[in-house]
Amino acid sequence: MFIFALVAPFFATLSLASHVGRQQPASACPSNGVLNTGNFTLHAVAKSNASVQKSLAIPIPGVPVPSYLASHETINSTTSVAMKFTLIDGGITAYSQDGSVFGFSGPLVSGWLQFFPLHGDGATSPTKVYCELSNELAVNGDSDHFSLCQQSTSKEYFVIHDAQSSSGDAGYIGTTCFGVTINVVSAN
Repeated sequence: MFIFALVAPFFATLSLASHVGRQQPASACPSNGVLNTGNFTLHAVAKSNASVQKSLAIPIPGVPVPSYLASHETINSTTSVAMKFTLIDGGITAYSQDGSVFGFSGPLVSGWLQFFPLHGDGATSPTKVYCELSNELAVNGDSDHFSLCQQSTSKEYFVIHDAQSSSGDAGYIGTTCFGVTINVVSAN
């Protein structure tokens, strides 16, 4: 009994250490998903009418704050944008029009797809929750719940994952949302 009392904590610690040391996958991407895709653009295609297609971009703010994936045609025409992307190990890197790195994907907040400027908040690597499923962008393996929704304070339409019709104070008008698939299009 005395030996058991001495050995039991050792095995408990060993078990805990082996569990804690396990690496989680880069994202919850299913086995048929792709975690690495070079140089691509993103296009939203309306689920209700495939002829409604919108090129997506990230408005580049003049200050180091997060930015969000939006319909390019609704972004103020004087704003610089990032329109090319790469996907590495489930994280997205966005590139400015001159080819320099703009920033990295951040965590989803109330469904918003955030991107942090490279030199803004000190972000040096992307949040890894994305993958490509049959040429569609997915978040944690889900490519079916994207919408374009009008921002509460502007005319811009942003990509929201799992949008709610009663968006409350989420920053978008839920009644303006329409379901889209986000196509990953090679941009060699």
